[in-house]
Amino acid sequence: MSKSDNVVPLPEAKDIEAQAAAWVMRFEDGEATAGDLAAFRAWRNASEQHANAFDRMNALWGALDAVEELKDYAAADDNVALIEEQRRAGGIFARRTIFAAAAASLAVAAGAGVVYELTRGAKGETGTFRTAVGEQKTVRLADGSAIELNTDTAVDVRYTHSARMITLLHGEAYFSVAPNKRRPFTVYAGKGAVTAVGTAFSVRLRGALIDVLVAKGRVALSTGARAPAKDAVTPRTAPAKPLIEISKGENAVFEDKIEHLDRIPPAALDRRLSWRDGILEFSGEKLADVVSDVSRYTNTHIEIDGEALRDLPVTGYLKVGQVDAMFEALAVMADVQVDRVSADHVRLSRKEKE
Repeated sequence: MSKSDNVVPLPEAKDIEAQAAAWVMRFEDGEATAGDLAAFRAWRNASEQHANAFDRMNALWGALDAVEELKDYAAADDNVALIEEQRRAGGIFARRTIFAAAAASLAVAAGAGVVYELTRGAKGETGTFRTAVGEQKTVRLADGSAIELNTDTAVDVRYTHSARMITLLHGEAYFSVAPNKRRPFTVYAGKGAVTAVGTAFSVRLRGALIDVLVAKGRVALSTGARAPAKDAVTPRTAPAKPLIEISKGENAVFEDKIEHLDRIPPAALDRRLSWRDGILEFSGEKLADVVSDVSRYTNTHIEIDGEALRDLPVTGYLKVGQVDAMFEALAVMADVQVDRVSADHVRLSRKEKE
């Protein structure tokens, strides 16, 4: 693995290393103050072990140039005024500045911005779009709407003069909807439907459950909905039972009824949608949940041996498709044994103490 090519998850292992990872996260999130900077300087200069731990974080987080600047600030004699100047100028302490710039190039590499044409015919505009495991792409529609397909995803699109209908066959997609009150935009998934006029939201199929996260505007959820048959000249949808409307920052999981409803803080919302930039972002999730998410982007089967290891909290970033970066970070930072059982099977376990 090239350390400069990967941004990797940092498990909370040894205390000092966990603190070093936390400092990187704090400054990258843009929430730090001049007082935080002074505390960071004192922490890093407390011992050689602290400095070395931070340098190891810097090696693993090599894609974030801001980390090198943090080292310069820690070594400087007078840095409080400089950090405030950087904040006002939108420098490394402006939230996600460096990270967003790097992520933009990742989105291009993942296929964002590619335009796909719908087929025109007597029954309206239709098209089917798919991604393979580990692939991402963006479908830009004629009305100005866009669909960002995550890994292993398939959608059917059908536009008529009175409706915009998308069926999520499997996977996860993010929808940026161009406003048109006379032409509703509805995403059908499983037994449910999500309807919006002008908004942005993601829909993920988790087995029979439909997971909806609203990034902008408001959407209406209903159950019992079915998309019209493809060969129908006059599309007719099955009667749907309205469930609830949710707005920006809300997450709902449903099938026949609402199974889960929660409000997501802005930082967590960004993490949930970071896949759109070709990045998977974690903040204290259990290793089992991290592996479950990462596994969607690879054909490698990842096995975790032991309940305690499954509960190991993980914090940091991983580029989509760079699963080896996660294995290396776990081995280096959390004393995890990584055994390659076969070309497509990896087992994670606790290293035996000597």
